[in-house]
Amino acid sequence: MKKILSCVTVLVVLAAMSTSLCAVNIFGNVGLATSDVEGLFVDIGAELKLSNNFYGQVLFDYYFSPIGEDIPGLDDSAYGFNLYGVYKFTGSESLNLFAKAGVHYTTVKMSASTGGVTFSAESSDFGIGGGLGIEYSMSENVALVLGATAKLIFSEGDTGNWFKFYGGVNFRL
Repeated sequence: MKKILSCVTVLVVLAAMSTSLCAVNIFGNVGLATSDVEGLFVDIGAELKLSNNFYGQVLFDYYFSPIGEDIPGLDDSAYGFNLYGVYKFTGSESLNLFAKAGVHYTTVKMSASTGGVTFSAESSDFGIGGGLGIEYSMSENVALVLGATAKLIFSEGDTGNWFKFYGGVNFRL
């Protein structure tokens, strides 16, 4: 599956580079996650314009404490690589509504220390996600973004889910 995600990412980049509509946006978001993954997270990524209103989005997200509980001796984090298709509905010159859907590969790491002994675990799994949001252009090259994304992850014998609520900035290059 890692090879499939890598190949799709390369195809999106090549398709964007071959089109005359090629535009690149770099973005960063901060938000809160809730449900099976909780707490503060940050996103950073790029969007490649593939057609008039359709973009390919490559995104890295990092969750600072996904367990969401403050347990002494527990150190936890999660990160993911995401590939989304994003369709932007033009509402006005400065306001876009967007919908996105795609796949992600997320890794959760945990370690706990007690009595001088450290236990650690790591899990990496594929999933799907989709979301909605708004993008408000402040200038020709800068936009503010507010959005929400629902994510499912398919672990062995279990399915996890969480919701991300975020705000951020989109820079058009």
